[in-house]
Amino acid sequence: MHAVVGQQPADIMRLAAKRGRVVVTNIHPADEIDVRLSMNDLIQLEKRIVGAIFGSVNSRRDIPALIQAYQDGTLDLEGMITREYPLDEVNQGYHDLRAATNIRGVLRMS
Repeated sequence: MHAVVGQQPADIMRLAAKRGRVVVTNIHPADEIDVRLSMNDLIQLEKRIVGAIFGSVNSRRDIPALIQAYQDGTLDLEGMITREYPLDEVNQGYHDLRAATNIRGVLRMS
């Protein structure tokens, strides 16, 4: 699995192996509707490009289960945090997110 930031779909498709899948997980501006892809990648190499939002969860089922797992101590959310920001560093948090230098930052309100 690779995280690719700021690349065009055609470039990303080259990273996928034959019969591989590229999953687009970020949200693009509404006016960004055109992409260039290699038809050879799609047809002869059987590659796929799909979109996913929020991990494709069923929120009514999965979020209560995740909360319960956290409360039971079987889901370590704190271990997933890569950096914490105090409220007065909110702009730095967004900067780090855009620069892909921080993946799971948490903004502390206190």
